[in-house]
Amino acid sequence: MLAPAAAADPRSAVLAVVDAMIARCNADSAPGVDAHFASPSIVVDDFEPFLWSAPHAARRWWADVDRALAAGHVAHLHLVRGVPTSFTIDAHGDESYLVIPLNLTYTVRGKPASERGLWVLTLRLLGGTWKIVSAAYGQRP
Repeated sequence: MLAPAAAADPRSAVLAVVDAMIARCNADSAPGVDAHFASPSIVVDDFEPFLWSAPHAARRWWADVDRALAAGHVAHLHLVRGVPTSFTIDAHGDESYLVIPLNLTYTVRGKPASERGLWVLTLRLLGGTWKIVSAAYGQRP
């Protein structure tokens, strides 16, 4: 039997998971975002409470993103990833680390705004599927 394409090209498989998770963010789907994360996992972001961990951390994080956006009168959030500036797959082929430039566009009280950031992600191959184990976001100047 032939090995799956993900095994033959782990970099593409990792990026496919990241892209799928970003698509779920853009669709504002907390369960969809959470589906791409391992359980347990860790998320770090630049708003309170800053750290989410344990099972369904990503779902709770995205629900808090929604609350923070609403409180700040922010709407129409859209994420676009850049080319990874660092991308490593471990020697065993089942752990990955990557740093991704991220551009966010949105509106604040109806006026266009944007932000540039970096996402540092670790992923692990679990049961043949790449899952995000940790995600940390920070703004870039």
